[in-house]
Amino acid sequence: MRYQKFFISQILISLVLLASCSLVFAEPADPNANTQNTTFKTFAQQSGFTKELTDKPMSPLAIITSVIKIALGFLGVIFLVLIIISGFKWMTTNNPEEIKKIKAKIINAIIGLLIAFAAYGLTTFISGAIFSSLEVPNA
Repeated sequence: MRYQKFFISQILISLVLLASCSLVFAEPADPNANTQNTTFKTFAQQSGFTKELTDKPMSPLAIITSVIKIALGFLGVIFLVLIIISGFKWMTTNNPEEIKKIKAKIINAIIGLLIAFAAYGLTTFISGAIFSSLEVPNA
């Protein structure tokens, strides 16, 4: 049983490393964009991060929406840390009572992530509806 857990954890780590390498070696979206600076500018334009200081300032509603989205993004990072720590503890412990507690932590972390996804979706939907009804520039 212990070797199975170790083997599964090694497979998961290998898959994560393989996935991260595929992101690093990904082709640029525009084949004519040969320089790294052009690729970053294209990505920034597609992401909406190319606002200059001379542009109109963001509305308070857009700022609040951005802050909420950033906070919910941090919740995703916290979820990842909780899953990694709990998974490591689960792989290294032999106590059945401790394993039950760890499984409960993992389930609670997944429920928390689902709540964060729902909150992110609601924030995006509601802010989009407010922006379109007030004709406020989107964040």
